[in-house]
Amino acid sequence: MDKHREHILRGSLGTGIFRFGLPLAVAMGLQACFNLTDLFIIGKLPNGVEAIGALAICDMLAVLGTILAQGISNASVGVIGRFFGGRDRSRLNHATWTSLTIILILSAGYGLIGLVGAHFLIGDLVGAHGPVREIAVTYLQILVGNSWTIFFLMHLTAVMRAMGRSKLPAVILIGANLVNILLDILMVYGPGPSPAYFEWAGSIAGFLGIGRMEVNGAAWATVISRGLGCAIAFVALLRFKEGPRFLWSEVKPSGRELWRLIRIGTPSSAQLIIRVSSYVVCLSLIARYFASPQDSSVLAAFGICIRLDTLALFVGLGWGAAASSYVGINLGGGSVPRAVRSGWIASFWNASFMLGLAAAYLLFSESIIGIFNNDPEVMRSGREYLWVVGLTYAPVGFAIVLSQALQGATETVSSFVIDASLILVLQIPLLILLVAVFHLDRQFIWYGLAGTNVVSAIVYSLWYSLGRWTTRPV
Repeated sequence: MDKHREHILRGSLGTGIFRFGLPLAVAMGLQACFNLTDLFIIGKLPNGVEAIGALAICDMLAVLGTILAQGISNASVGVIGRFFGGRDRSRLNHATWTSLTIILILSAGYGLIGLVGAHFLIGDLVGAHGPVREIAVTYLQILVGNSWTIFFLMHLTAVMRAMGRSKLPAVILIGANLVNILLDILMVYGPGPSPAYFEWAGSIAGFLGIGRMEVNGAAWATVISRGLGCAIAFVALLRFKEGPRFLWSEVKPSGRELWRLIRIGTPSSAQLIIRVSSYVVCLSLIARYFASPQDSSVLAAFGICIRLDTLALFVGLGWGAAASSYVGINLGGGSVPRAVRSGWIASFWNASFMLGLAAAYLLFSESIIGIFNNDPEVMRSGREYLWVVGLTYAPVGFAIVLSQALQGATETVSSFVIDASLILVLQIPLLILLVAVFHLDRQFIWYGLAGTNVVSAIVYSLWYSLGRWTTRPV
């Protein structure tokens, strides 16, 4: 038996999940840190406040497409993990190649939307105006127009996890983001002028013939680094001893597998879209009611805090990925009680990390915000946010991991129903009512986000503990 499968099916759960999940949590956390570094680099431009506001909008719109693909990736982890755990090589091949076909179609479609629909998305949908709108439109066209890079990078590393690997996906993600940071500095500032700590890059950019692209340079740096990561991940996957092979009978899309992945992945995609849509609504409310062409400070603060939230979220997704892999492979191997325990153990590991991160945010809130922009109003608004939402990081850590654990069992409908009920029925209507109708202060947006975090943790814990998801067929 493959040693990776043996460890997941027979080894110590507490230690095994820690060793499997820690590299993924670190890699995902570092990816968020690199995103924060990207924000730091952009924030030092002369129009830093407007640039940060633009990136906040673009990040949310770009991730809407990414999570369409993420739903298929989550479904693939559950399905491929079952076949890997059950040592069914032929069905593993079918599922892998069919999932890659779906990712190709999704990336092409969303890329087209980014290229032709940027003006509508930024101006009409979100309501951005002035310099923020001008910066965001071009940035979105570059980033979303090349969606294939992030779609395939996240999917290929997810397939690796489904086959019991965690360290190699972590190395690929970290490496891609290190390249992203270097290219960011070179392409944003070019030969200069630049802040003193980036002056060393001016001569390199001049030697390579890289001009000063400012915000657009950050978009191109991201696209290039992700594309490089995709190439490495694809070659590595083909070299796995029990990985997919080029057999035409198994490479050509299978109607059965296609329907299986769409059926399982669609609720997962819809669930993730709902989660992100809550932030898009918040961005729209802030842009319309608390920002103006002359003052984008609250929007910039929210943009910084979204990136800080992303650090917590990505760490959680790392532990959730471990839970998903362990649940899927153990169910495939016939170990139902072990699969159930895996979700709880990964949740406790994540909650512990989230508590530490929340403590750092609360103790050093203004200093952390000031790293990216030291405008007094930006720092004050950011502190308000962290002192409300940051207190709920540990509870939401449980919700994130248990949701991923359910998806490892291919139980995606229940996660969709939970998030749809909490966000679409409760959170978003309430926020619109409080801000757009009753014109209450921005703090009520923070309270709405925090309240949803706590309630979702309670609901996910109750549903997971019932155990009905363990009988879900593939």
